[in-house]
Amino acid sequence: MNHLAAIAIFAIIIFTGNVNAHENKAKASGHEALTETSLQIENWMTDEHVWNVQAAPGTAREAEAELKVESWMTDQKAWELAYLAATETEGELALEDWMMNNTYWKI
Repeated sequence: MNHLAAIAIFAIIIFTGNVNAHENKAKASGHEALTETSLQIENWMTDEHVWNVQAAPGTAREAEAELKVESWMTDQKAWELAYLAATETEGELALEDWMMNNTYWKI
């Protein structure tokens, strides 16, 4: 079975090595040959009735909340990198008993 698999892999290598490529032009895709039509402004694009929200009868606009500057937005301490990402201190590396115990490391 292994012999048959090795022959199959060798045959694939032989066949892929015999590729006969002639052109070396790079083409992104077939859409490069298409030409785009020019863009035209249509009447509905500039019509006030289409874009004026209050023009539609029976519709009410939602009142948006007023934007306010809050204290945290202007607090200099809130934007300091040292404050945002507090550095953690790690203890010293030390050898522990289980690391040197031979019973844990016997195979």
